[in-house]
Amino acid sequence: MDSDAVLIAKKLHKRYRLGGQNLHVLRGVDLEVRPGEWVAILGASGSGKSTLLHILGGLDYPDQGRALFKRQDIFGFRASALDKYRRSAVGFIFQLYHLLPELSALENVLIGAMMNSSWLRWPRHRKAIHARSADLLHQVGLGERIQHRPSKLSGGERQRVAIARALINEPDVLLADEPTGNLDVDTGSEILKLLSGLHDQSQTIVMVTHDERIASAADRCLLLENGKLVGVT
Repeated sequence: MDSDAVLIAKKLHKRYRLGGQNLHVLRGVDLEVRPGEWVAILGASGSGKSTLLHILGGLDYPDQGRALFKRQDIFGFRASALDKYRRSAVGFIFQLYHLLPELSALENVLIGAMMNSSWLRWPRHRKAIHARSADLLHQVGLGERIQHRPSKLSGGERQRVAIARALINEPDVLLADEPTGNLDVDTGSEILKLLSGLHDQSQTIVMVTHDERIASAADRCLLLENGKLVGVT
Protein backbone atom coordinates (compact mmCIF):
# COMPACT_ATOMS: atom_id res chain seq x y z
CA MET A 1 0.00 0.00 0.00
CA ASP A 2 1.40 3.40 -1.06
CA SER A 3 1.93 5.45 2.10
CA ASP A 4 1.55 8.66 0.05
CA ALA A 5 -1.80 7.71 -1.51
CA VAL A 6 -4.62 10.14 -0.74
CA LEU A 7 -7.37 7.65 -1.65
CA ILE A 8 -7.23 3.87 -1.40
CA ALA A 9 -9.82 1.22 -2.19
CA LYS A 10 -9.16 -2.28 -0.90
CA LYS A 11 -11.14 -5.30 -2.07
CA LEU A 12 -14.38 -3.37 -2.55
CA HIS A 13 -17.51 -5.39 -3.25
CA LYS A 14 -20.97 -4.03 -3.98
CA ARG A 15 -24.17 -5.87 -4.79
CA TYR A 16 -27.64 -4.61 -5.66
CA ARG A 17 -30.98 -6.36 -5.76
CA LEU A 18 -32.50 -5.64 -9.18
CA GLY A 19 -35.52 -7.33 -10.78
CA GLY A 20 -35.43 -10.17 -8.31
CA GLN A 21 -31.76 -10.86 -9.02
CA ASN A 22 -28.51 -10.00 -7.25
CA LEU A 23 -26.29 -7.74 -9.34
CA HIS A 24 -22.64 -7.95 -8.24
CA VAL A 25 -21.17 -4.77 -9.75
CA LEU A 26 -17.90 -4.49 -7.80
CA ARG A 27 -15.93 -7.69 -7.22
CA GLY A 28 -12.87 -6.83 -5.18
CA VAL A 29 -11.81 -3.45 -6.58
CA ASP A 30 -8.36 -2.20 -5.58
CA LEU A 31 -7.24 1.37 -6.30
CA GLU A 32 -4.62 3.83 -5.06
CA VAL A 33 -4.64 7.51 -6.01
CA ARG A 34 -1.62 9.68 -5.28
CA PRO A 35 -1.80 13.42 -4.51
CA GLY A 36 -1.88 15.49 -7.70
CA GLU A 37 -2.70 12.49 -9.87
CA TRP A 38 -5.48 12.39 -12.46
CA VAL A 39 -6.97 8.92 -12.72
CA ALA A 40 -9.60 8.04 -15.33
CA ILE A 41 -11.80 4.97 -14.93
CA LEU A 42 -13.32 3.66 -18.13
CA GLY A 43 -16.27 1.31 -18.30
CA ALA A 44 -19.48 0.52 -20.11
CA SER A 45 -22.84 1.74 -18.86
CA GLY A 46 -23.85 -0.31 -15.83
CA SER A 47 -20.30 -1.49 -15.12
CA GLY A 48 -20.27 0.11 -11.66
CA LYS A 49 -18.19 3.22 -12.38
CA SER A 50 -20.54 5.60 -10.60
CA THR A 51 -20.98 3.15 -7.74
CA LEU A 52 -17.22 3.09 -7.20
CA LEU A 53 -17.03 6.88 -7.29
CA HIS A 54 -19.89 7.19 -4.79
CA ILE A 55 -18.16 4.81 -2.40
CA LEU A 56 -14.90 6.76 -2.65
CA GLY A 57 -16.88 9.92 -1.92
CA GLY A 58 -18.70 8.45 1.06
CA LEU A 59 -22.10 8.62 -0.64
CA ASP A 60 -22.58 4.84 -0.76
CA TYR A 61 -21.36 1.95 1.37
CA PRO A 62 -19.51 -1.16 0.20
CA ASP A 63 -20.76 -4.60 1.15
CA GLN A 64 -17.16 -5.69 1.71
CA GLY A 65 -13.78 -4.02 1.66
CA ARG A 66 -12.51 -0.61 2.73
CA ALA A 67 -12.11 2.88 1.34
CA LEU A 68 -9.39 5.00 2.93
CA PHE A 69 -8.67 8.71 2.83
CA LYS A 70 -5.15 9.58 3.96
CA ARG A 71 -4.97 6.10 5.51
CA GLN A 72 -8.17 6.56 7.54
CA ASP A 73 -11.14 4.28 6.89
CA ILE A 74 -13.90 6.52 5.51
CA PHE A 75 -16.63 4.29 6.87
CA GLY A 76 -15.03 4.18 10.28
CA PHE A 77 -15.71 7.91 10.68
CA ARG A 78 -18.40 9.09 13.06
CA ALA A 79 -21.45 10.55 11.29
CA SER A 80 -20.27 14.15 11.75
CA ALA A 81 -16.78 13.36 10.44
CA LEU A 82 -18.21 11.51 7.44
CA ASP A 83 -20.39 14.53 6.65
CA LYS A 84 -17.32 16.76 6.88
CA TYR A 85 -15.43 14.43 4.55
CA ARG A 86 -18.23 14.64 1.96
CA ARG A 87 -18.41 18.43 2.21
CA SER A 88 -14.77 19.41 2.21
CA ALA A 89 -12.29 16.60 1.51
CA VAL A 90 -13.92 15.68 -1.79
CA GLY A 91 -15.70 17.76 -4.41
CA PHE A 92 -18.31 16.18 -6.67
CA ILE A 93 -18.96 16.93 -10.35
CA PHE A 94 -22.01 15.14 -11.76
CA GLN A 95 -23.08 14.46 -15.33
CA LEU A 96 -26.45 16.16 -14.76
CA TYR A 97 -24.94 19.11 -12.82
CA HIS A 98 -27.44 18.96 -9.89
CA LEU A 99 -27.75 22.74 -9.63
CA LEU A 100 -30.63 24.29 -7.70
CA PRO A 101 -32.83 25.93 -10.37
CA GLU A 102 -34.11 28.73 -8.17
CA LEU A 103 -30.60 29.95 -7.33
CA SER A 104 -28.18 32.02 -9.41
CA ALA A 105 -24.82 30.64 -10.51
CA LEU A 106 -23.18 32.53 -7.64
CA GLU A 107 -25.68 31.22 -5.09
CA ASN A 108 -25.21 27.64 -6.32
CA VAL A 109 -21.50 27.96 -5.61
CA LEU A 110 -22.03 29.74 -2.30
CA ILE A 111 -24.33 27.03 -0.97
CA GLY A 112 -21.46 24.55 -0.90
CA ALA A 113 -19.54 26.85 1.44
CA MET A 114 -22.63 27.58 3.54
CA MET A 115 -23.09 23.86 4.16
CA ASN A 116 -19.49 23.68 5.37
CA SER A 117 -19.84 26.55 7.82
CA SER A 118 -21.70 26.85 11.10
CA TRP A 119 -24.36 29.51 11.53
CA LEU A 120 -22.09 31.20 14.06
CA ARG A 121 -19.12 31.36 11.68
CA TRP A 122 -21.04 32.22 8.51
CA PRO A 123 -21.62 35.97 9.22
CA ARG A 124 -17.90 36.49 9.88
CA HIS A 125 -16.78 34.70 6.73
CA ARG A 126 -19.63 35.54 4.38
CA LYS A 127 -17.90 38.39 2.57
CA ALA A 128 -14.70 36.40 1.95
CA ILE A 129 -16.62 33.33 0.77
CA HIS A 130 -18.79 35.48 -1.50
CA ALA A 131 -15.62 36.90 -3.06
CA ARG A 132 -14.09 33.43 -3.46
CA SER A 133 -17.27 32.14 -5.13
CA ALA A 134 -17.28 35.01 -7.60
CA ASP A 135 -13.55 34.49 -8.26
CA LEU A 136 -14.08 30.78 -8.99
CA LEU A 137 -16.83 31.62 -11.47
CA HIS A 138 -14.48 34.06 -13.16
CA GLN A 139 -11.80 31.36 -13.30
CA VAL A 140 -14.17 28.96 -15.09
CA GLY A 141 -15.15 31.65 -17.59
CA LEU A 142 -18.50 32.75 -16.17
CA GLY A 143 -17.58 36.16 -14.79
CA GLU A 144 -20.35 37.84 -16.78
CA ARG A 145 -23.03 35.29 -15.86
CA ILE A 146 -22.77 34.90 -12.11
CA GLN A 147 -26.33 36.19 -11.54
CA HIS A 148 -27.92 33.93 -14.15
CA ARG A 149 -30.04 31.00 -13.05
CA PRO A 150 -29.35 27.55 -14.51
CA SER A 151 -32.26 27.83 -16.95
CA LYS A 152 -30.46 30.75 -18.61
CA LEU A 153 -27.18 28.85 -18.96
CA SER A 154 -26.03 26.35 -21.57
CA GLY A 155 -25.08 22.81 -20.62
CA GLY A 156 -21.40 23.67 -20.66
CA GLU A 157 -21.98 26.74 -18.51
CA ARG A 158 -23.96 24.70 -16.00
CA GLN A 159 -21.11 22.22 -15.75
CA ARG A 160 -18.70 25.11 -15.17
CA VAL A 161 -20.89 26.27 -12.28
CA ALA A 162 -20.83 22.70 -10.93
CA ILE A 163 -17.03 22.65 -11.14
CA ALA A 164 -16.79 25.97 -9.29
CA ARG A 165 -19.15 24.60 -6.62
CA ALA A 166 -16.99 21.47 -6.29
CA LEU A 167 -13.92 23.66 -5.71
CA ILE A 168 -15.39 26.11 -3.20
CA ASN A 169 -14.21 24.20 -0.11
CA GLU A 170 -10.74 23.49 -1.59
CA PRO A 171 -11.14 19.70 -1.71
CA ASP A 172 -8.24 17.30 -1.68
CA VAL A 173 -9.86 15.27 -4.46
CA LEU A 174 -12.28 16.08 -7.27
CA LEU A 175 -14.61 13.17 -8.09
CA ALA A 176 -16.02 13.65 -11.60
CA ASP A 177 -18.83 11.37 -12.78
CA GLU A 178 -19.08 11.53 -16.59
CA PRO A 179 -18.38 15.31 -16.53
CA THR A 180 -18.73 15.59 -20.32
CA GLY A 181 -21.34 12.90 -20.81
CA ASN A 182 -24.25 15.31 -21.22
CA LEU A 183 -22.41 17.70 -23.54
CA ASP A 184 -21.63 17.91 -27.24
CA VAL A 185 -18.06 17.21 -28.41
CA ASP A 186 -16.91 20.83 -28.56
CA THR A 187 -18.37 21.77 -25.19
CA GLY A 188 -17.02 18.57 -23.68
CA SER A 189 -13.56 19.49 -24.93
CA GLU A 190 -13.84 22.86 -23.18
CA ILE A 191 -14.71 21.15 -19.88
CA LEU A 192 -11.82 18.73 -20.38
CA LYS A 193 -9.47 21.67 -20.93
CA LEU A 194 -10.74 23.23 -17.70
CA LEU A 195 -10.09 19.99 -15.78
CA SER A 196 -6.61 19.83 -17.34
CA GLY A 197 -5.92 23.32 -16.06
CA LEU A 198 -6.94 22.32 -12.55
CA HIS A 199 -4.73 19.26 -12.79
CA ASP A 200 -1.81 21.49 -13.84
CA GLN A 201 -2.37 23.28 -10.51
CA SER A 202 -1.88 19.92 -8.71
CA GLN A 203 -5.57 19.16 -8.17
CA THR A 204 -6.12 15.44 -7.62
CA ILE A 205 -8.90 14.12 -9.87
CA VAL A 206 -10.69 10.79 -10.14
CA MET A 207 -12.94 10.75 -13.19
CA VAL A 208 -15.22 8.04 -14.54
CA THR A 209 -16.21 8.03 -18.20
CA HIS A 210 -17.21 5.74 -21.05
CA ASP A 211 -15.29 7.90 -23.55
CA GLU A 212 -11.73 6.78 -24.34
CA ARG A 213 -10.90 10.19 -25.82
CA ILE A 214 -11.80 11.90 -22.56
CA ALA A 215 -9.99 9.29 -20.49
CA SER A 216 -6.79 9.74 -22.50
CA ALA A 217 -6.25 13.18 -20.95
CA ALA A 218 -5.57 11.61 -17.54
CA ASP A 219 -2.23 10.51 -16.11
CA ARG A 220 -3.48 6.97 -15.73
CA CYS A 221 -6.41 5.10 -17.22
CA LEU A 222 -8.05 2.02 -15.72
CA LEU A 223 -10.84 -0.16 -17.06
CA LEU A 224 -13.65 -1.39 -14.82
CA GLU A 225 -14.51 -4.76 -16.29
CA ASN A 226 -16.29 -7.72 -14.69
CA GLY A 227 -16.30 -5.87 -11.40
CA LYS A 228 -12.53 -5.27 -11.22
CA LEU A 229 -10.08 -2.59 -12.31
CA VAL A 230 -7.45 -3.45 -14.87
CA GLY A 231 -4.76 -1.29 -16.45
CA VAL A 232 -5.20 0.18 -19.93
CA THR A 233 -2.12 0.21 -22.14
